[in-house]
Amino acid sequence: MDQMKPRREGGDYAKIVVNCFAAASSIALGQTAVDSKSGETKGAVQLIESVDVKGKCISGDANFCNFDLMELIISKGADYLIALKGRNGKLLGAAKEVFGDEAIEKDEYQITETGHGREERRTYRLVNATQLDARVTSPYSMLANVIEVRRERRITRKETDFSTETHYYVTSLDKGINEIAIKIRQHWAVEYSLHHVLDVTFEEDASRMRKGNAATNLSLIRKIAMNYLMPGKSKAGIKKARMRAAFSDKRRSELFQV
Repeated sequence: MDQMKPRREGGDYAKIVVNCFAAASSIALGQTAVDSKSGETKGAVQLIESVDVKGKCISGDANFCNFDLMELIISKGADYLIALKGRNGKLLGAAKEVFGDEAIEKDEYQITETGHGREERRTYRLVNATQLDARVTSPYSMLANVIEVRRERRITRKETDFSTETHYYVTSLDKGINEIAIKIRQHWAVEYSLHHVLDVTFEEDASRMRKGNAATNLSLIRKIAMNYLMPGKSKAGIKKARMRAAFSDKRRSELFQV
């Protein structure tokens, strides 16, 4: 689950769009508009109730680290993987304390990636939720594991030192750290696979449509187009594939074939 940034409309914020995105296939499954950030959880509930999520893992940012939402995900036969930040202060504090305790055993997985002029090292560490205070973890439905991710990055041509970020996640997945690391990576990929495509390829940020339902409706149309132009249907990038479809009846016909 993810959300589109709001836009100013007459001094007030326009509606926020909460998206349901299948990271593995880069397909937008649905969206719903809410009036404010406080309504994002309600938007996520609407999407989860309208999509068959049984057997899937639903990831989301810290705005969705909500007791009721987690319980709904479990009741639908799915698992959750959700970022943990300050809004869940007690659980975050307990997680930091456990990961800082060297006496507690942790599953660890490390990976280094280079490319596009950058080097990134990621260290994933996992502890079972039973290692945390039960009074803190009990409200979180079927909480199985807590994960710490340490990301070290540098631009190889310009920097010698690495910048470091540490992120935390909670999950109902009862799996090893290697498998959960893949899910976390897919969660991060939403930024590039969805938001980057909408903002850069479809120039959503430059759109001046802000009144009524215009922005929401156009966002939906862009996602439908993005699904047809998804990587794998064309060797070209989405931007080139979009241009070819605009000038070729044959190419448009090929895209719409199921």
